[in-house]
Amino acid sequence: MIDITILHWRISPYFICFLLSFVLAYLYVTWYLKKAGVKGSHIFYSELLNTVLALYFGAFYTFIVQLAEQGKVETFGFSSLGGMAGILLGVWIFTKISKEHKIELWTAYVLALGLMYAVSKLGCFFAGCCVGMRYQGPGSIRYLDNGAAGEYLFPVQLAETILFLLAFLLLHKMAERRRNGIIPKSLLLYAILKFVLDYLRYYEDRKIFSANQWGCLLVAVSVLLYEAVRQIRQRANNKVI
Repeated sequence: MIDITILHWRISPYFICFLLSFVLAYLYVTWYLKKAGVKGSHIFYSELLNTVLALYFGAFYTFIVQLAEQGKVETFGFSSLGGMAGILLGVWIFTKISKEHKIELWTAYVLALGLMYAVSKLGCFFAGCCVGMRYQGPGSIRYLDNGAAGEYLFPVQLAETILFLLAFLLLHKMAERRRNGIIPKSLLLYAILKFVLDYLRYYEDRKIFSANQWGCLLVAVSVLLYEAVRQIRQRANNKVI
């Protein structure tokens, strides 16, 4: 069991981890795309576009969820699902503008989502937000100065960091070996992980599916439908040939 005092620095640990998640993810994207022969200017402008859209949709998602669940907006926050939607939209827009290295752009950014999420969850751990369910077993944590003060909780933020980092490393290795279907497999794995881990979070009024889980289901269903349509078209084209 671990007791944690939330640090209140001039610059919050949450913001540091949030910023670091973008930095590390974009370093990976830059390295991956440079190796694939993508121009430096294309990498820079794609990262600029994705940053703007990730921040906008990350904030917009929390705005919409609060309105839907509470009928009002009480807090300002950033949603990883909204941020992911912004980045995927940004990649789609950029590949419509420049169709060169389309597969490499999609692969780099989709893989980087796992790394970005893993690092950002460390910020949640230090800030005491998105806390885990009540739990008094090995590895449990207790925040001494937040809304859950005095209760021992499951360290779900650390679990998310570890599992998403492992998933990112696994998918990166698969991409390096040029395994087929790495983009849909990555999105599906990330969605499943986030869906399952959400059951370890603390909710005052736990429903069958949380807003995050509905979002994960939407991602998973969209990926499966896309893959089904793609395979049907591919088989049809093969028959014509």
